[in-house]
Amino acid sequence: MHKILLLIVLSISSYSFASENICLEESFTVSNSILFDDILKQTAHCNSHQTISLKSGYYSIYSTIQIKRNNLTITSKTNDPSDVTIAGDAMSVDAKVGNIFRIAGQNIKISGLTIEKSGYHLIQIAGENGAQSPIIENNIFRDSYQQMIKVTFGEDKNNRVKNGIIRNNKFDYPAGIGPNWYIGGVDAHGIINWQITNNYFANIASPNKHIAEHAIHIWNQSENNLVANNTIVNCDRGIGFGMGERGNEGGEITGNKIYHQANNHPFADVGISLESSPNSVIDSNIIILEHSYPAAIEYRFEHTTGAKIKDNIFNKPIRKRDSAQAKLTNNKLISQQQSKTLIEKYFNH
Repeated sequence: MHKILLLIVLSISSYSFASENICLEESFTVSNSILFDDILKQTAHCNSHQTISLKSGYYSIYSTIQIKRNNLTITSKTNDPSDVTIAGDAMSVDAKVGNIFRIAGQNIKISGLTIEKSGYHLIQIAGENGAQSPIIENNIFRDSYQQMIKVTFGEDKNNRVKNGIIRNNKFDYPAGIGPNWYIGGVDAHGIINWQITNNYFANIASPNKHIAEHAIHIWNQSENNLVANNTIVNCDRGIGFGMGERGNEGGEITGNKIYHQANNHPFADVGISLESSPNSVIDSNIIILEHSYPAAIEYRFEHTTGAKIKDNIFNKPIRKRDSAQAKLTNNKLISQQQSKTLIEKYFNH
């Protein structure tokens, strides 16, 4: 036992004395959770860009990975998310690990990882603590007890997070349904000029009590964001801009493909919705819903004005609610047979 502990200490020390100034190092490769944690702590004061690459393996963590510095990339050595898993202790209200990552710095990139099992979020991006311009790409997210990615800004509008990128990720509950209703894929408060593109979302669905959050939800003083070319399957709600009076300004929802099977999810709901979201565009999306909810797209509330809904294809109608205003152009309601053809083309593979 003493020999094993000595080897671990020597491995950590090899990093500590590898350079007189660790901030001059551009990259580090680690092979276990202890080394990963050690390098994060040693480089916490650095601001030049650095990369931490994780060798293939399963990395169990026992507390949140706090990133308070700027200009850091954390990735797998192969950039293949199936090679590296970072996991908390449980998908449960009693989990000891709340968030897996909490980002409170600028220009942080998380790439090529599987991230799973948290009591709260898999990643929280905290504008109230200085987060800006994150890049989250090519990851697998699964089994969080709350929303998988959460973006926050506190109460000061100056802390809203700008210029984020979330692309080419997979968000999933492999069991086919979520653990509770308070779940979502990307839940973003106060974001500006983000791009959320080419992601895949599945099974973000509530088992009981209430409807789940959206696969992608942008609201609460957000502005001018792009949600494009995502695929959303069997989620209670697909994409939402705004919520009640906590609205969103502008932005575009374009080229997304949304499908929900008749699979007895108890709270299956709308594909795309605008709530208090003026000047937003819903453009060229495909929405096929096989459950009983009556609308594919909804726009709601008096603050939704100047919206444009155009060139969408769907098997349920568009519904206006509560004095909202939008210009509808060239949208197409398709037949059951046409729906089957699109399901075969886009979803059955």
